[in-house]
Amino acid sequence: MAGCSTLRISLPNHVASPPGAIVRGGKQCIGSKSSSLRKLCGENKLSLALTYLLFNVENGAQLAQPWLLGLTISAALGGRTWMLWVFAGFFCARMVIGVSRRMYDTRAFARIYATLVTQVVVSQRQNRIEVSRVAARAGLAREFTDFFERDVPEMIRSAYSVIGGLVMLG
Repeated sequence: MAGCSTLRISLPNHVASPPGAIVRGGKQCIGSKSSSLRKLCGENKLSLALTYLLFNVENGAQLAQPWLLGLTISAALGGRTWMLWVFAGFFCARMVIGVSRRMYDTRAFARIYATLVTQVVVSQRQNRIEVSRVAARAGLAREFTDFFERDVPEMIRSAYSVIGGLVMLG
């Protein structure tokens, strides 16, 4: 969707341009300046930053767990059982961070989706787009937020796994 600076839905060339459509570079872009992705991300930058910060802390703790477990086992074999409590505390803290992150990011992305779909639906209905197309575009907005809620973290988690595995092998 190159050339569209706001959240737009590209339509095939054989589909007639609906009222209010903007055509850039041969692509039909539906939407208004108020539904800009940059604006949407800018309005939610603190929520997104906190979500991804908690995600990174959670993954960092997950990578540190085998190292801490090794220290705990070594300490326990040496008679220092207090390290078991340190490991248990670390494990509980990691679990609390993970649960908190999931609860928070579900709310944050639901809020972002609600804002996005509201803008899409209002814009489309003002342009007198038929209901079935508006519903389809609202569904695309859900897919868009799902990408940032599920797929982006999964890609980052995979990168953590690869890098963490390489560090452990090294």
